[in-house]
Amino acid sequence: MEIFIDTSKIIDEEELIKALKSNCKTASILRKEINKIEKENEENETMIFDENILSTITPEVADEENFEYEYYYSEIKKIERDKSENEIDKIINENLPSVENPNYDKIINRIKSEILSEIIELNNLLLLSGDDIKLQEEIKEMINVEKFKFSIINKGIESKDIKKEKINNNLVFLKTESDNTYCLRDLNGIKREYYKSFKDLLMSIKNGTFKNVKRLTPTNSKLNSISEVRGFKTRVIFDRIDSKTYIILMCAVKKSDFDLGYQNLLEGRCLKYRCFKNTIFEKKDEDEFIKENMKIEEQLFLKLSNKWGV
Repeated sequence: MEIFIDTSKIIDEEELIKALKSNCKTASILRKEINKIEKENEENETMIFDENILSTITPEVADEENFEYEYYYSEIKKIERDKSENEIDKIINENLPSVENPNYDKIINRIKSEILSEIIELNNLLLLSGDDIKLQEEIKEMINVEKFKFSIINKGIESKDIKKEKINNNLVFLKTESDNTYCLRDLNGIKREYYKSFKDLLMSIKNGTFKNVKRLTPTNSKLNSISEVRGFKTRVIFDRIDSKTYIILMCAVKKSDFDLGYQNLLEGRCLKYRCFKNTIFEKKDEDEFIKENMKIEEQLFLKLSNKWGV
């Protein structure tokens, strides 16, 4: 159960803003829950249940639809009011989905909805700010940032028909301490029947469409910033190095949501990546490093096309 924070004894302005924002969100959640319950009660009075329809309902569907938007929105949401308009513009355009993404419109609309929700919550904060002029100015600045985010996204939508440039992201690959490529080693232990799926997933990172992308649980510090693209049982784990470069950490088959072996492998691989992350960032623009990873990429796609390797 969400509870309201007592603001009567809070002196620090930053803490007060956080508390007021939390209370507004709590009130919003409670209002939504009340409306949901009231709507369900009304529907239950007249609804005739069809057992065949009920059997097809899966509670995970709503969560699945959230994964893609969260991947793109997470960096946009972090933008603070100390950023310049040019910086905000750059961050947003680097984090919006490719227009070639089949879910482009759905993702964009959800991001816009989240920004509008933030504006509404901040306006509620403004109403609760009393006579504190300084606090009001800070909240107004936050509102202006959200409005600017919204306007940039709208400009992107208006020009999307002329922004269909072909994306060709750079792929780099995590290596073992003995200089073997983890991804290629992973595939050696995976049945060939999954190779086409892995090829599609890797290509979606390459062309910027990111098939069924999901940012992994941020509450687990071992997986912080790590994402995955997903097929049927297949997963490609990756991290973003810069706007055009992505590192491939792992290819794996996930048997179920409770696959402990997969989870342990994932956490271990991410810990390995943390050890080498700074070195990879330093080398990413070096010619030799780029050529080496282009060669690995070529080998990888040949293998997945069943034209190389056993």
